Amino acid sequence: MTIYLEWLATSTVTAEEGGDTLVTNYRRLYLDGAVSESYAAGVEVTDHAIERASDISDHAKPGLRHVVLDCVVASDPTGVREELETLRTTRQILSITTGIGTWEDMIVTNVREPRSVQTGDGLHVTIEAREIRRVDSEDVEAPAPQIERGRRQRNRGRQATDEATTDDAPPTPQTSAANRAEMRSWLDRIGSLFG
Repeated sequence: MTIYLEWLATSTVTAEEGGDTLVTNYRRLYLDGAVSESYAAGVEVTDHAIERASDISDHAKPGLRHVVLDCVVASDPTGVREELETLRTTRQILSITTGIGTWEDMIVTNVREPRSVQTGDGLHVTIEAREIRRVDSEDVEAPAPQIERGRRQRNRGRQATDEATTDDAPPTPQTSAANRAEMRSWLDRIGSLFG
């Protein structure tokens, strides 16, 4: 059973004429065999109440797939170990192919390497990968604003104001002093009653 990880790699090649060229090609990392493989895919269901007449598809969506491969590598274990670490640290999007099927849009999330007497110079490695969701986006033109914004206001200088009436005016200091004098006179009268 052939097991491999495949991804799109980009590299820069310098031509003899002196110019650099970007080269994109698929790379594959072959694993010699699988001790075990496990796959998980579920459905995420809302925790909120659902009306009986509503469409259930809005309240349950497919979960992300999870793949765990327990593999052995006898040929070039050091190179495979380094390649797996690079795939994990660079978060490279890849596909995983086994005898059962192919899983696209996966990222290596964990690499474990248990060592034992049975592995010897070979590599026994557990690779965990998880699917990512990809979406397409596009740039669109923003609609023109109905009201022009962001333009600085012109300084129009001093403007004439309307004459204020006495009803609108706040109390003046003289009015406040008169109020204080009246209040003292009331306090004096009340004090004379008690005293």
